[in-house]
Amino acid sequence: MNTEGRRGLASMGPILFVSHDATRTGAPIALLTLLKELARRGEPRFEVLLRGGGELTEEFRALARVTLWPDAEPPAASPVARGSRWSLWPTGPAVAPGECLRDANALLAEFRARAVSLIYSNTITNGEVLVALRPLGVPVISHVHELEYWMTHRMPAAALQQAREATTMFIAASRAVANSLQVAAGVPEDRIVTVYESIDPGEKPGPAARGAARARWSVPEQAFVVGLSGTMDWRKGVDLLAPLAREVERLSPSAPVHWMWVGGEREGPVAGMLQHDFRRCGLESRLHMTGTLPSARDAFAAFDAFALLSREDAFPLVMLEAAAMELPILCFEGGGGAPEFVRHDAGFVLPYLDLPGMAARIVELCGIPGRGRDLGRTGRRRVADDHDVTNVAPQILELVQQVWTNGRP
Repeated sequence: MNTEGRRGLASMGPILFVSHDATRTGAPIALLTLLKELARRGEPRFEVLLRGGGELTEEFRALARVTLWPDAEPPAASPVARGSRWSLWPTGPAVAPGECLRDANALLAEFRARAVSLIYSNTITNGEVLVALRPLGVPVISHVHELEYWMTHRMPAAALQQAREATTMFIAASRAVANSLQVAAGVPEDRIVTVYESIDPGEKPGPAARGAARARWSVPEQAFVVGLSGTMDWRKGVDLLAPLAREVERLSPSAPVHWMWVGGEREGPVAGMLQHDFRRCGLESRLHMTGTLPSARDAFAAFDAFALLSREDAFPLVMLEAAAMELPILCFEGGGGAPEFVRHDAGFVLPYLDLPGMAARIVELCGIPGRGRDLGRTGRRRVADDHDVTNVAPQILELVQQVWTNGRP
C-alpha cells in the first residue's frame, strides 16, 4: 500500500467487523485470520460485532473489543450473564458494570462515540444488522463467502435484499461467488471485487507429525489416506463418501485406501449414517472420523491426498490448508471456487459428482506416489504466492481505503 493510503488508514476511526458467529467454520476462521494479521501490522484500528457466539469468541476478544448482537446466546465460557440483551465485551478477563447495553439506541451511541468509520460485514447474511446500523452513516463492505444455492434456498429474499441495498461494495471470495452475487442477488458487476481467501500457510509438518496423527486416529502406517474436512451436510457431500469408497474398492481391491473426515461430528445421526454405509460396504475399518479439532492441521498431517466432495463451497480454507501441506486436491467442476485454485496442475478437477472419475484418480495417486508429490508442490507454491494472508491483507486494506474515501472501489 502506498504512503498516502497508509496515512489514510491511520486517520480512520475503527472499522467494525461483523461476523454471523464465532464458530470454528470457514467464514469466521477467515475473518479471524485477517484480524490477526491486521493486529500484527498495528493498523487500522478495529472492533468486532458477533451475531452469535462460538468456540472462537475468546480469540476474537484477544484481538479487539467484541460486542454481541441482541438476543444472541453468549458462549458458555463468557462472563456475560445470559439475561443481558446487549452484551459488550472489551478485551480483558471480565465485564465491568455498565458494559451491558440494553437496546439498539445504546449500541449506536457507543459506536458513534468511538467514531466507527466503516462496517465490514463478513457474510451476505448480515442484512438485518446492516439495516439496524444504517443510522451510523458509514460505508459498508460485505465480504461474501456464499454461493447461489445458499442465497436462493437458505436465505429469506428480504434478507438478501437488505444486504444488497445496505452494501457499498462486495468482496467475493472467488469468481464463483462473484457470479452468484450477480445471478442470485442481482448485484451489478461494478460493485464486486474478487479477493481470494487466504490463510497463514505455516510450515509443512515432518514425518514425526505424520506418524503421530496416524497413531492418534488408528490409521495404519502403510495406508494411503484420502482426507476430507468440513461440516457433515449435504453441501459438503458427506453422503457421497461411502459410494466413492466403494468405487475405489471396486477399481482396486488391493489398494490400501483409508478415508479420514476431519471436523463435523463423531456421533449423532449423520456420523451414524456414514458409519452405517461403510459397514454395509464392508469398509468400516477404512473410515476414521476426528470430530471438531482446535487445529485441523494436526490431522491433515496423516493425509496423502485431499478430496472435496462439495456440491457448493465458495473457496474452502481447508483446501488451502491441505495444499499448504503439499497434498494433491481433488474436486468437482461446478461445486464452487475450488477449480479456480486446482486448475490442471495442483490436483484433479472432475465433472460434477463424477465419483467413478474421482475414484480412478485416487487409485492413480495411490499407485504413483510421485504424481501426488508433484501436484502437491505446485499447490503449496500457489498458496505461498496468492493465498498467504500477509499478501492478501494489503489487497483488502486497499479496498477499505478506497471505499472509505470514495464510496466505491
